[in-house]
Amino acid sequence: MKNLRAVLVVPALVCAPLVASAQPQAPPAPTRPIWRELRLSEARNVLGMRIKNEQGRDVGEIDNLLIDTPNGRISHVVVAVGGFMGVGEKKVVVPWSDLRIASDGKNSVATLDQAKLESAPRWDRIVREDREPGAPSASPTVR
Repeated sequence: MKNLRAVLVVPALVCAPLVASAQPQAPPAPTRPIWRELRLSEARNVLGMRIKNEQGRDVGEIDNLLIDTPNGRISHVVVAVGGFMGVGEKKVVVPWSDLRIASDGKNSVATLDQAKLESAPRWDRIVREDREPGAPSASPTVR
């Protein structure tokens, strides 16, 4: 009788972990990326973002981001204004803090005060040989 119990109990003890590990595991719950919780955006989602004035009229798009390298934050944005398909447009520089970014349901849209846009300094790409090493090759200029 003891041998019969041993014959039945030992295989049950050996097989139980194997059967349990063969059971399908539920997929792990999806985790939300940390950058979404921190409300961060990728640069590719910001570049090309449409800009509207207070009345909702389309006034341009974000062309470039200017980063304050000592503190690692976006300082200003280059805004492409006017023109058609890049021809005849002008570029101006506005402080990042002047933009208000919100979603219109599908896309993010920036809003900018029309007066600030009109008074913004023009952005010209300047490549000079006498610039300091490591300095950007483009700079805002006053119109």
